[in-house]
Amino acid sequence: MRSVHHAIVLIPILSLVATAQVQTSNWDSVKTITPGAEVRVTVGNSKAVRGKLETVTEDNLVIRKSSATHSFPRTDIRSISLKEKGNRVRNVLIGTGAGLAAGLGIGAAVANNCSGIACGGFRIAVGGLIGLGGGIIAGLELPSGKWREVYHP
Repeated sequence: MRSVHHAIVLIPILSLVATAQVQTSNWDSVKTITPGAEVRVTVGNSKAVRGKLETVTEDNLVIRKSSATHSFPRTDIRSISLKEKGNRVRNVLIGTGAGLAAGLGIGAAVANNCSGIACGGFRIAVGGLIGLGGGIIAGLELPSGKWREVYHP
């Protein structure tokens, strides 16, 4: 009886999830990509080619990589992915906060054995600065932006 109740609850939820899935075999979704957007095109068994979208027609896709343009017939394309906006600023802010907190904590732990006020404050400040720098670097190194597949025949 309990499994029947679970099924009654899960079926509507699963149907909503299923309808929310993006249809990646629709060429019309490729035609809605704004020119200049960064795309990744995979053709046959070759390595994916990244570049800025130039044009999309009913039968062809053209991207610009450096100063050269590359044209791909629709029939040869295995997949197209679109680069989504990254969160570099958010990553740096998170890294800065976490690094500063960790640095201050380590500085306070090290300063625990120090007898003078200036000595303890100095060690905490140095620990905070080192942590701050490390957090900024870590935030810059975190991956920003991801690829979303928009076409797969």
